[in-house]
Amino acid sequence: MKITKYFLSMAAAAAMVAGCYKPEMNQIAAPEDVVAPVLEAVEGPIEITPSNMVDGVVAFTWSAADYGVPTQINYSLEAATAAAPDAKVTITSGITTTSAEVDYETLNAILFNDLGLADGVAEDVNFCIGVKVGEYAKIYSNVVTVSCKVTAAEKTYPTLTVAGSYAYNNWTPGKGQFVFDFDGTDTKYSGVIDFGEDVSALQFKFVGTAWGQNEFSVPSGEAQAAEAAELPLVAGGGDNIAAYTTHRYYSLTLDKTTPKVIKNFSFNSLGVIGDATSTGWDADTDMQFNADKQRFYVDITLIDGTIKFRVDDAWTLDWGGADGLLEKGGANIAVTAGDYRIYVNLNDPAKPTYELNAKMYGKDEPTSGTTTPEPEPEPTPTVQGWGLVGEYNSWGGTPDIMLASDGTYLVAKGVELSGQVKFRKDGGWDVNFGAPGDVEPVEIAVNTELELVAGGKNFTIAAGTYDVYLDDANAKAWFINDGSYPGGGAALEMSEWGLIGSLAACNNWSANIPLYVSGDYAVAKGVAFAAGDQFKFRKGETWGTELTYEGQITIDAKLDLIDGTGGKQNSSIADAGTYDVYLANDLSAFYVMTPGKTPADAGAAQKVYTDPSAEAFVVGFSGSAIGWDDPSFDQGDRASFVSKNVTDAATFAGTYEFKLEGLAVAANDELKVRINGQWIGVGGAAVEGLTVTGTDNFIAGEAGTYNVVITFAWDGSTHSDVKVVFSK
Repeated sequence: MKITKYFLSMAAAAAMVAGCYKPEMNQIAAPEDVVAPVLEAVEGPIEITPSNMVDGVVAFTWSAADYGVPTQINYSLEAATAAAPDAKVTITSGITTTSAEVDYETLNAILFNDLGLADGVAEDVNFCIGVKVGEYAKIYSNVVTVSCKVTAAEKTYPTLTVAGSYAYNNWTPGKGQFVFDFDGTDTKYSGVIDFGEDVSALQFKFVGTAWGQNEFSVPSGEAQAAEAAELPLVAGGGDNIAAYTTHRYYSLTLDKTTPKVIKNFSFNSLGVIGDATSTGWDADTDMQFNADKQRFYVDITLIDGTIKFRVDDAWTLDWGGADGLLEKGGANIAVTAGDYRIYVNLNDPAKPTYELNAKMYGKDEPTSGTTTPEPEPEPTPTVQGWGLVGEYNSWGGTPDIMLASDGTYLVAKGVELSGQVKFRKDGGWDVNFGAPGDVEPVEIAVNTELELVAGGKNFTIAAGTYDVYLDDANAKAWFINDGSYPGGGAALEMSEWGLIGSLAACNNWSANIPLYVSGDYAVAKGVAFAAGDQFKFRKGETWGTELTYEGQITIDAKLDLIDGTGGKQNSSIADAGTYDVYLANDLSAFYVMTPGKTPADAGAAQKVYTDPSAEAFVVGFSGSAIGWDDPSFDQGDRASFVSKNVTDAATFAGTYEFKLEGLAVAANDELKVRINGQWIGVGGAAVEGLTVTGTDNFIAGEAGTYNVVITFAWDGSTHSDVKVVFSK
């Protein structure tokens, strides 16, 4: 049965107030007869970066919904991933027209934080229009799918330097700290500056990246009122600003139109206070200032309750708020229990913000331009292996796209190219491949085998995204955009994990070596390592999720992985060579194998600890074949010994297990176990797997090369329950 609904028109309601009126009943269409809006095509792909986030905009247009009667219609713009189309998030709502513009900053925040898109990874997003009238169920438009790539990077703003006598800057234009053009009008620049604890003789100017550029100072010879709310300035040369010498932190605004400097507020400390903190409303928890990021932060454990922020342990200036936005004197901020790093950013006086970040709790605070401390790249890194060079990177002005082996071909997947290209080896032109013939450039036929010749002509290719395959041994290449694989086989799936490090193929910590899924492993074959190279495994192309094996690796061995975030030690390799790298799909271990070998051929790893301290907690053997009194034993630098670096053994009570690979024992060799300088012989340890005799030293009954596991309990000063298991 068709259900009929009615609306009482606003005009009728108004007439009823004035006098007797028989209202007109307007019939709204039944749900199945409502005409849904139609969302028009959206220009794409949408690629948001820190550089375009400031002024990028996406326009959405749709036709009006029709309910059969004139009525107020509220539209909402919503989005979902193509993989989870029903899990919609709202981008904006309460729209009464049939179009909307969404700036890149807003869209990026919602797609990254709410929808969960990965940083720098293109993913299809379904956009649609939701329609709501009164109490009736929401209806939706058609879906428009657009490829979107978002960024985790913070929005960037034009800046001017606050160059002055304070230690962080020391009169250096272009070096923090800065004031920011939040409006994008190049008229007002604002920021909070940490001038340090001693400001008694503070002087500064505003300047661009060099003296004489956007330079603002006090007119020469003009008096400066101490702590002036506003201080007139002049463009160009003049006296240093010297009026602000009372507090450590100043919120300043440079108004270029007048020009003048405005002191918004100043203070010596910023703290968190509230019933959600351990000290309640009685005392503040002071925050620290990250001068690189120009924001306050503190790690804190909260309970369910509320907090506020205030300066100098007093209520003369405080902030409350909600949803990440702060307001002077605003309402208490409701929080839920948990461990958080709290961030407060006061740089924009019109829009101060706060953030409760559980993921950063206990981690190192990032410095400018970094998220995880890694080795500094060399100024001119040496490149090894085949790469793709061309107009896309100004013929080597930026690093070549490097190709990595999938076991059959050298491959680079998802490469965005246009214009002329060639292949070259080791980042130089001594060995390179191009097109045959005398004509240049030669148009690339995509999805087709290409013949290559040494030193040939440039290829040219239409703009697009390609999987590039190179067979350097047979001088052939393929540029593929239809998902096929050279020769008609199935392309290997590229893992989300890659190898990143000081290797030349990584351009010295700047790009992952891809791994390709093959059975139980993600594999990169033919990886060239230099002696001493360091590396980690990284998820995606940005820092934040890494795995490592702390210390020097063993070739052809199983190497257990640990979480590699937070500045943990990199894996390292002692001997240069070309190896095949296998990463277990369950992320428990990896293998660096001699070509031709697989993880099935691997042995156990021998852990090598470098530079143990004199107080190291050392476990190993002494004996007739090894040496009884080798002075290097206590430094743990002999291959026959296993050591665990512990600065104070007395604090490490517990049960320990130490493993040793490849202990060579001759018949009748005599041995003793040593634990932190204490000797253990016959009667002091249970021995399995090796026949031993003697009444003091262990006397080996047979020769062999053994893997040894030593377990024992340590009470802080001595050992007990020692067990030694030998196996071949």
